[in-house]
Amino acid sequence: MHRSTWRRMTPIHTARYCRRMYSRKIALFAAVAAALVALAASSPAYASQRVHGASARFLTLANQGIRDARTHWWNPGERWYNDRLNDGDRYPLATVWSIVPLFEAVDGAAIADPAKAKRKAVRSFANFAERYWNGGLQPHGGYAPYPGDRGADDHVWFDDNSWWGLAFVDAYRATHNRRYLGDAQRASDFVDARGWQGGSGGMWWETQYTGHSLEALGAASALAAEVYEQGGSAKYRRRALKYIRWADR
Repeated sequence: MHRSTWRRMTPIHTARYCRRMYSRKIALFAAVAAALVALAASSPAYASQRVHGASARFLTLANQGIRDARTHWWNPGERWYNDRLNDGDRYPLATVWSIVPLFEAVDGAAIADPAKAKRKAVRSFANFAERYWNGGLQPHGGYAPYPGDRGADDHVWFDDNSWWGLAFVDAYRATHNRRYLGDAQRASDFVDARGWQGGSGGMWWETQYTGHSLEALGAASALAAEVYEQGGSAKYRRRALKYIRWADR
């Protein structure tokens, strides 16, 4: 039994809902604050200035959230974050959906304030995030819910892959290391190869094909567009337009 499956012994929709609600408790405020600051910092005029005013307050909140997550959720034995406070489960580490807000918070804080320590934190986070890659997933690998999951039969969510990919895009923006843009491209390629149905269906939600998901479609559209924006090939632009045109029918 895969570790990601072991953590979902309740009915799938109940488990999924609980994971989503809980994930906000890890780093939601930090992620939102960091995203707002990073958005302001993305303009050329702002990039040459120090963070100040309202943006500085958001950055302070983001930094505090990142520190709190480290204080309360860090698992020193595994050198990664737990999924829940005082998690004593057999597989305690955070799933993709649980930890992606914190990933984005770390990225956003570094984009807003590109100090050496902030960029180092992004590299450390992104390097561990690569451990969620399961190369056994057909046709050429994808991101599993739990770090270290392997095998072609792993139960994987397409929206999770796109959110993870978007966090890698922002890791690239923070560090300018194209390795992370490549990680984002791999996520988009997996979602398109395994999740896209088109026709009357659109985008599947997960690899057991229990239903379609507008959230997964929206996330995949954003990922493809951002990969292209940051220097990916024209196929990502075509992919984003394909999804958008399907949704606009």
